[in-house]
Amino acid sequence: MSFNTEWRMVDNYNGYGGTWCVLGMSEIAFRVEDDGTISNLFLAAAAPQGGLPRGVSNYPALLRGPRGYAPSFVKGSNIEIAHDDPTETGFDINLIAEETEVSGPVWELNLIQRAGAPGADGEAILDPTDYGTPAFGQNLTVAAGATTFELTYPKVGGLHLPTSISSAPDGSTAEVTMAVVDIAAGVYNFDWTPALRGNAVCIGSTSDVRVDLIVRRDDETGGNIIGRGAGISGQKYQQPNLVSKVESGTNVVNAGEACTLYFRTKKMGGSATYGAAASTAAFEMLVVPVPS
Repeated sequence: MSFNTEWRMVDNYNGYGGTWCVLGMSEIAFRVEDDGTISNLFLAAAAPQGGLPRGVSNYPALLRGPRGYAPSFVKGSNIEIAHDDPTETGFDINLIAEETEVSGPVWELNLIQRAGAPGADGEAILDPTDYGTPAFGQNLTVAAGATTFELTYPKVGGLHLPTSISSAPDGSTAEVTMAVVDIAAGVYNFDWTPALRGNAVCIGSTSDVRVDLIVRRDDETGGNIIGRGAGISGQKYQQPNLVSKVESGTNVVNAGEACTLYFRTKKMGGSATYGAAASTAAFEMLVVPVPS
């Protein structure tokens, strides 16, 4: 039996309107839309040779083929060549195991790729010499204006006590140094001020006396007074409490400078003499950084 396998164009096929593309052998028709595209595609299937048993179906059917298994892929070689190697890059797929009745084929993937070109050596993100002449112990801090950095010393103060305290002998009539606090040059590399504290029990020969505590800076007898504890007139027993009090000059110590502080008793008035025992006296100095 022969079939007509030529296509023909039919208008208003079977009264459905429009233009149709018709294959005569089985009258499979596809509508041609106005824009020239073909829609409503159908799959035509014939019954197997001999047909299907009655009671199963009166419709044609497709024969079921053998089961197929998905292929597997395994990693093979991965070769990296130099950035300037002229060898062609790429990959290939090789069959390393045929499919079987229970498994699919196995393929091996092999890759050749070119390394990237080397970049220029970078520089250290931060180099202390970029911001001045560095010194041990400095920190890198944000400079004024917040656009760059600068090298600074950390503003960390410290507590200082005199190495020893001496008594003001009984019968004293003038100033007597009871303690000394000595700060060497370079100990503090920032501007600072001394916070002064202390007291001493001063005992007059009579109640006609007043004794203060003072602190002189850098000169034991003539240095500027930067701290005072006031005594009370008319009292034989006095315990003046020393605090920071700039009476002359300045108490600001410039960065890196040395500073010597003299803790002294000073008779302020009255006809009596006085004395102060070391065992009842205590003095200290706290370094306070000056704000930037």
